[in-house]
Amino acid sequence: GKEIYYTPFSKVLHFNGVSYNQKEEKPDEDKQKKKDALFEKNATLFKSKWRHILDNIHSKTVEARILEKHDNKSIIFYNSSVPEYDKDSGANRLKEIMVAFKNLGYQVTFLCNQNYINNPYNEFYQRLGIQVFYEFDKFNDYEKFLKKNFPIDTIHWFYGPNTFIQYIDSIKKLQPNSKTIYDMVDIHHIRLDRAIELGESIKSNARRYKKYYKIETQDIKKADKIIAISDFEFIYMQKFFDKEKLVTVSNIHYQKIKIEET
Repeated sequence: GKEIYYTPFSKVLHFNGVSYNQKEEKPDEDKQKKKDALFEKNATLFKSKWRHILDNIHSKTVEARILEKHDNKSIIFYNSSVPEYDKDSGANRLKEIMVAFKNLGYQVTFLCNQNYINNPYNEFYQRLGIQVFYEFDKFNDYEKFLKKNFPIDTIHWFYGPNTFIQYIDSIKKLQPNSKTIYDMVDIHHIRLDRAIELGESIKSNARRYKKYYKIETQDIKKADKIIAISDFEFIYMQKFFDKEKLVTVSNIHYQKIKIEET
């Protein structure tokens, strides 16, 4: 009848055998037999009590069990940085999308390169139940992380053109049968074209316009779905893609009564 609360930010220290199965200079065989019998008894009681749970567990590893608990529904979000949801609109939108998938029962993971454990936003997302990839000295290879932890039908959501170009080819190679989603955030080449019309850094913006026009009208054909942020952008992108490939997901905001309600 007890309730169990789990937080990954707590630490449990277990000193194996200190109070129960201490090593002795002169082992007592009778005492050891009693200990073995008690272990067997406790194991039998445990299996009997939790049989209805244990019989439904088919996974063999911790990673597989996490997926199993989510009915093997998994989605990974990619961005150039951890979304600072309390500082800009786009980051807040991405946060809300991740939370929505979490509420739908997905195992939600966030991944970006050069993210480290001391980033304060990591813990915020972890407390929401979102798995966050971060690097440390012995582990900084996201491809190994993906191979070990995710099934071949994982959904991959890429936030923005630079993120898409950075990851799409390696993901297609690692998981050719997975579903990929490109979230435009906004149409970069339109924004740059308007800046050029206003006379802003014409040469620099002209180079950037050419780059993003290619990405946003050609390269993103590799994605299974393309997310526009408004109806205007949804209609505009039909110049380059079939309507069925496009989806609109607008900004997501909620009224805040108190400034700390983020």
